[in-house]
Amino acid sequence: MDPQDPQAADTFTDSDRELSVADAQRYLAWVREAVTRAAQLAEGSNLEDLPSYAVAILSAVIDTLGKSYVDMAIE
Repeated sequence: MDPQDPQAADTFTDSDRELSVADAQRYLAWVREAVTRAAQLAEGSNLEDLPSYAVAILSAVIDTLGKSYVDMAIE
């Protein structure tokens, strides 16, 4: 499947519906990078807000992934 093909984005296979540990690890790496970046941006200001930033980032990822899996399961 060519990622540049606009029709390929709408084409799903049975394997796309399976949960993948590799995908989950990749998403968690993105969360880690986002929290690290938030920490870098917060450095020198109020670091007490960092846990709330981390929770907000992780919640957004979990919410998005959950909706994606439910939408795909409904189809």
